[in-house]
Amino acid sequence: AYLSALGSGDCAAGRTFAEPTFRRGNGDLCGAVRVSAIEVDWDPARSADERVYATTLTTSGSDDGSITAGTTTWFFDLRRQPDGTWRLAGGGSGP
Repeated sequence: AYLSALGSGDCAAGRTFAEPTFRRGNGDLCGAVRVSAIEVDWDPARSADERVYATTLTTSGSDDGSITAGTTTWFFDLRRQPDGTWRLAGGGSGP
C-alpha cells in the first residue's frame, strides 16, 4: 500500500503503514522523489519478524539530488509488530 501511495504522491496515506523510524533519510521517499514506475521483487530477504524487499524505481530524481533520474534499486524494511501487523521500519539504497 505504501508503494501505491508513493506512486500517487499521497504521503499521508503512505505513512500510515510506517513506524516512526521510517522517515525521510531512513527509507521514506514520499514527497522527495517523483516515481513513475515501481517493480517489486516479491522474494524478500526474511526472518521471523523482518522482511526486506528490493524494488526498482523509475524516478525523476530527488529534490536534494541524492537520487538521480532514471532507475534505482531501493530496499524497504518491514518489521512485524507485537500485534502481528507489518510496518515499514526503514529503507535505502543498500540492504
